[in-house]
Amino acid sequence: MKIHKRCYGILILFLLSTLFCSCTNAQNSTQDGNQSSESPQNNGAVPGTDDLDSDDSNTTKPLPDVTPIEDESVPIGTRTNPLPLHTTALFNGNNTLFDTYQAEITLLEVIRGNEAYQMAMGANSYNSEPAEGKEYLFAKFRIRALSSQEDAVIDINSASFTVVSENGKTYDAFTSVSGLKPTLQEMYAGGTQEGYAYFEVDEDDQYPNLVFLERNNNGIWFSTDPNAALAEGSTVYVPAESIPKQDTTNATLGSRLNPFSIGEQATFNGLETVFDTYQANLTLTEINRGEEALALVTKANSYNDLPSEGMEYLLALFEVTATDSVDDAKIEINSANFELVSSAGIKYDDFVSIAGLEPTLTDMYTGNTQQGYVCFLVSKDDTNPTIVFLERNEQGIWFSCKGSGVNSP
Repeated sequence: MKIHKRCYGILILFLLSTLFCSCTNAQNSTQDGNQSSESPQNNGAVPGTDDLDSDDSNTTKPLPDVTPIEDESVPIGTRTNPLPLHTTALFNGNNTLFDTYQAEITLLEVIRGNEAYQMAMGANSYNSEPAEGKEYLFAKFRIRALSSQEDAVIDINSASFTVVSENGKTYDAFTSVSGLKPTLQEMYAGGTQEGYAYFEVDEDDQYPNLVFLERNNNGIWFSTDPNAALAEGSTVYVPAESIPKQDTTNATLGSRLNPFSIGEQATFNGLETVFDTYQANLTLTEINRGEEALALVTKANSYNDLPSEGMEYLLALFEVTATDSVDDAKIEINSANFELVSSAGIKYDDFVSIAGLEPTLTDMYTGNTQQGYVCFLVSKDDTNPTIVFLERNEQGIWFSCKGSGVNSP
């Protein structure tokens, strides 16, 4: 009987303990449920005293969202987020294989259809009509060159751009429009230019995209839609206030940054080159431009063309002495070996032919010395252009057009 009483007591204690735990768990569940419904944005955080109302209700205010916000802007100039008109992008080719320069690029205007066709015909009446179902599209860009490795020439022209249709088709046909001005030219660090890239597109292709140097990380994309806008969250590139001036302290004599002056002798050594396997001394002896140059051109032949508005002739007289050549081969030298670069670092692209002007540079052999004119058209307000000889060989030999020996108005 004693044993039964002990078992009964144990059973009662067990039942009481079970009942107590069940009540406790129910109370906790009720409190948790109330807290969850009143503070849905709590995210497990405990509200502080600033989150309580001042009245006696002690109602908990919703806590602010504490989800982290990613501080990453939306990339611009991509196919899905192309640049609108008048929006500048930075091309950074410092780590590329061929385009080792930095430049700011802005799409200024887009002209197409009949207006573009009239421009093409006005530039040169021999320009062809677009193919059936096609029309011209002219895109005017501003290029601002900030830097280039080893001050190398920056090769920019219409072929630097491709056009891609709205549905993603690349137009692969090459388009040539003769005489359209301004055109995009080769340039150097510090220069700024504006010029047209030109294409033929389908007439029903409303807003194709333009791509600059697609070979580099898919290129920089521009929209031709006049109402286009960057995607929300995009960070627009802010153009540099000024282009950094290049240090000329240790620049090599005869380089673009330290050209030979008029009357100074330069030596070209091409014995190890592929095409220009000779050695020669060159001296820029005289520069004529403006009225003096025009008088020489007119005297040479009265049918020679007059310069276009804002331009004038620049005649550079060079003396060349041939000192050596591989296998005593003939040295091919003429005015086409020389190019003119503006004070702003933009190449002049006009081919200038003046009938009857003497002397001229001709092919020669070792031991010969000759003088001859190299002729250019230059902007009247370009006060200090430079001439480069055979730039294809280690960036060429450079000559300043400013200084003694200059005949200019």
